[in-house]
Amino acid sequence: MNQNVPPILPVILGGDVGAYSLARAFHEAYSLKALVISSRRGCLCANSSILTNVVVEDLENESTLLATLLDVAQLNSGRKLMIFGCGDWYVRLLAKHRPTLERFAILSGVSESLLDRVVLKDQFHGLCETWDVPCPSTLVVDLSHDHSFAQLQSFAQSAGFPLVLKAASSADWHYVSFPGKRKVFIVENETDLKTVVQAIQSCSYQGNFLAQPYIPGSDSSMGILTTYSDRTGTVRFAAFGQTLQEDHSPTAEGNPVAIIPRKNDAAVQQAARLLNAIGYQGFANFDLKWDPATQRYLFFELNARFGRSQWYVSGNGANVARWLVEDLVEHRSFAEDIEQPPANDILFSLIPPSTLLSSLPEGALTQEVRKLIKNKRMVNPTDNPQETQWIRRLYPYLQSLRLAHQLNATTPERSSTDSISPTDELALASLSTALAGGVL
Repeated sequence: MNQNVPPILPVILGGDVGAYSLARAFHEAYSLKALVISSRRGCLCANSSILTNVVVEDLENESTLLATLLDVAQLNSGRKLMIFGCGDWYVRLLAKHRPTLERFAILSGVSESLLDRVVLKDQFHGLCETWDVPCPSTLVVDLSHDHSFAQLQSFAQSAGFPLVLKAASSADWHYVSFPGKRKVFIVENETDLKTVVQAIQSCSYQGNFLAQPYIPGSDSSMGILTTYSDRTGTVRFAAFGQTLQEDHSPTAEGNPVAIIPRKNDAAVQQAARLLNAIGYQGFANFDLKWDPATQRYLFFELNARFGRSQWYVSGNGANVARWLVEDLVEHRSFAEDIEQPPANDILFSLIPPSTLLSSLPEGALTQEVRKLIKNKRMVNPTDNPQETQWIRRLYPYLQSLRLAHQLNATTPERSSTDSISPTDELALASLSTALAGGVL
């Protein structure tokens, strides 16, 4: 543990498992209690012993966010703030107001103009083509135009169904609400296409949409890549992982809930080539998928922040807080070679072993997962021995059961008896009742 840290206060905007994971990383590396500012109370952070949680209901409002951060700075004048956004909307607000915030805080990340180039999915696709990074064929379409449906029809004729439809701006899509909203739409035929397009056209979203051919493959065909670029704009660290199971709920579609770290030099070098060329700084999180037709991973998108599943990195011996402090606070120099953590040595999972195993077909991968579980190599950020409140120690159990229940509900082919036992079902109901009543 490094105790020679200048007086800093990590300030984390959010409240999900990604926010908690980052707070845990700072606590484990430097014994620092991060300040987690959330828009609503959540048991994961509210009852934690390793962080301080403050709820600001209107946090996503720009003026509220800025006033809150200024108040935090004034109350902690003896320490420099390090501010992080665990959500695309927070990342965008921090980038927009970066000049103001840097008067009293250290920010990891990029300018607003560069942010648009990397996180707007239509612009990211162009960067991939420029820097020879493999990505799926893509149609960028403005659904507010009368001819947009005809464009989609033409693209579907050449690419074939099913198609994937998703908003180019995740930050703007976050604020949209309508019945049937999803993070990603899988469109099976022209009738579905028309229904989805009409629903999108009736909502308040004004940005572009992307249409891509659906790449076949199970959740275990997905890949995740986390990189860190230092203050010189050079990639210094990269961690690739194979996703085993994803969240399939409408607003969290595609978020990994189980990962095994892997080694993939090709993907690392492709990402580094793009990031180094544009002078990217900070952590980046890439979504990829194995394409059986071309026998390579395709890059889908870049998130200019930590992923919700970032503990597959810190839990594998590569603490993300250490990179931030050594670069932005201690101003260290790093080796030229890109550092990568061990491969195949841990299993990151937010769901019970039985649920994960029931989602995998029998074969080498399932045997590998069983071995990691047997050897007690499974890591979960919420299962933290540093949590001292007994109620908080129940949270990993509750969370894993809730995710198992959710996966069962959103994956029709999954058998409920394979994923969650009747005993656990009753426990989940009881704990959920306690949660709703404010006991947890």
